[in-house]
Amino acid sequence: MQKSDLITRKEVSSILKVSESTVIRWVKAKHFIPPFVLGPNRTVWSKSAVMAWLEKQKDNIVDWVE
Repeated sequence: MQKSDLITRKEVSSILKVSESTVIRWVKAKHFIPPFVLGPNRTVWSKSAVMAWLEKQKDNIVDWVE
């Protein structure tokens, strides 16, 4: 993993189109992948892991139109 692959909570929320607090709630509920803790005040995600998680969610799409 390269440094450029690391993204912040703000960047994750932008990619997922949800608030930063929603990202944290999803992590706590084990609905979303947990971040890496780099230090006491620094947590980041792997962008490639976030994108892979997002692709996997496409399998869970419900067809509401019948």
